[in-house]
Amino acid sequence: MALPSRPLRWLAGAALTVLVVAACGPDDGRHLADPNPELTAVPVPTTTPVPVIDEDAPLQGVGPGGLTLSSPDFAPGGTMPRSATCRGDRSPELEWTDPPRRVTELALVVQDVDAEGVAQWVVTGIPPGTTRARLGEPPGGSDVRLNSAGVAAYSSPCPQDGFAHRIVFTLYALDQPLPVGAADPTSVVTAVQAASYGSASLIGRAAPPVTEDG
Repeated sequence: MALPSRPLRWLAGAALTVLVVAACGPDDGRHLADPNPELTAVPVPTTTPVPVIDEDAPLQGVGPGGLTLSSPDFAPGGTMPRSATCRGDRSPELEWTDPPRRVTELALVVQDVDAEGVAQWVVTGIPPGTTRARLGEPPGGSDVRLNSAGVAAYSSPCPQDGFAHRIVFTLYALDQPLPVGAADPTSVVTAVQAASYGSASLIGRAAPPVTEDG
């Protein structure tokens, strides 16, 4: 087959150039459209999560000097009473052994590690001579801080995903006074961990809420 004459080849090349330029023009999808003022941007959360303790912590971890935390309401790794979960806002009974002499104060942090470390209870300034915390009552002389719900109290865990959650009770032994002034749970827990030289822990399980059928 004979090749087209030079003028025809030139016209074909010019037409191809026009097609390429048109394909790369302002309507090729590579340019952002002007924002629609009627659309509302979705805010990005900026809240700093509370530091989470080791998710692989033992069911009952022993602290310095044999410091041990336990509860008469449930065995290590056992299910917590309903009064301490979805059915009420009363913490389980907690007991611990005498801390070492170097302890200046104790701090108690209760977290749901299966809910990104949500802090259920944060208590600082516990006198070292105290060895228990009653139902929903912090030890005398202690200071109840804000938890992740924004209240200075024990907020019972209540899993909404249908699974039991691991609730970690951590008793920190502090050999230096905890700095005052921090209000949010993130700052308080961070300060507690920085001032602590050891801790005892206890894991309980919070069952999901009971339905009317269950």
